[in-house]
Amino acid sequence: LSVYTEDNEGRLFVRSLLDSKLKNKFLFHDIAIGCSELIALAKHKVPTFLAPYSLVVLDGDARKAVDSMRWKTIGAQKNYFCMPGDVSPERLLADMLNSLSDYDDFWDHVGPDYTKQVCFRDYTYEEIVRDRIKAKQWFNSQLEYWGKSSVKAITKWKQLNTDAVEEFNSQIKEYYNSSAKVIGLTIVE
Repeated sequence: LSVYTEDNEGRLFVRSLLDSKLKNKFLFHDIAIGCSELIALAKHKVPTFLAPYSLVVLDGDARKAVDSMRWKTIGAQKNYFCMPGDVSPERLLADMLNSLSDYDDFWDHVGPDYTKQVCFRDYTYEEIVRDRIKAKQWFNSQLEYWGKSSVKAITKWKQLNTDAVEEFNSQIKEYYNSSAKVIGLTIVE
């Protein structure tokens, strides 16, 4: 099944959240389509963006828009989901990192010279919270420290938010399996 997210940051976050059994069942498209455009594609009944052919995962700040969609009116099964939380993935990570103690083992795990001060050196936490563009710039500037696909930071977030990760995987697994039955794909146990 095809997976669409709003941007690269969302794609990295969703890939890291998914269990490996699920992750391997999806094709992540390297394309940036804004939240309102993705919602419009469903409302206009564009088949590629409807169940059972795709999964659309929006940032947590789109939850109200997704929850208010009238799937029966659209004539489709719900295939739009939101990432955990109620903000963008950049903000989720910034919130988590800002709340960590200066002495948390995360900083040493990332690297001997990586500290909270280095993390927020070029972009303050306040700028990240206030400005979506600066949040994206901050996120992308941290990738050199966080490792391929920002795995170090997202792994820490997952450790601190196990219930949200389990719930997200459960929702996506349920959707995948219902779609797999319709289009003849292997079900995930």
